[in-house]
Amino acid sequence: MGFKDHAGDHKTFGLWRAEDLLAKLNWERALLAELEGRSDDNAIFAALNGCATAWHLTEWTWNNLGPATRARLAFSVVRDLEIYVLTRCPALRLCRLIGNGGKHHTLRWNDPEIFSTKRLRVHVETTADGRLIGGRLTGWKLQVVDGNKGTDASELLKTASEYWEAQLAQFRAGPGDHNCR
Repeated sequence: MGFKDHAGDHKTFGLWRAEDLLAKLNWERALLAELEGRSDDNAIFAALNGCATAWHLTEWTWNNLGPATRARLAFSVVRDLEIYVLTRCPALRLCRLIGNGGKHHTLRWNDPEIFSTKRLRVHVETTADGRLIGGRLTGWKLQVVDGNKGTDASELLKTASEYWEAQLAQFRAGPGDHNCR
């Protein structure tokens, strides 16, 4: 880190490379785990930010790939890279929708089968014959639901982080003029 922005076109507090944003994603994952473990509602902020970061790594990666690397990978526009990662990492599709939903509030394109929720854990007390007599909240997990499948937000961000770590290493391994170091 520690990039001096002489041109004035980078407003990122010194973050410059895709690996810097990956470090931010991993920090958000750790924060989510800590806050969710304490049932702290601020975990929602960490999950929302983590999803946005995971998706925006696409744009950061694009900007770190030089023309020779983009040509080798047959990427002519950023949309080519977006399609590439979306077909290889389904977690990024969910991160894209949640992250953009958090940024823009309402999406122009939407998949109504996908939503985010807080899944409550409740301890239920019943009589010997099964009648409900009470219960208490024991905690909760943030979850992204896609159709009938729910994924904990922490697992979603872990999958996205692991994908990006491997993908950035793959881009670094090939010849080209990239700045994914």
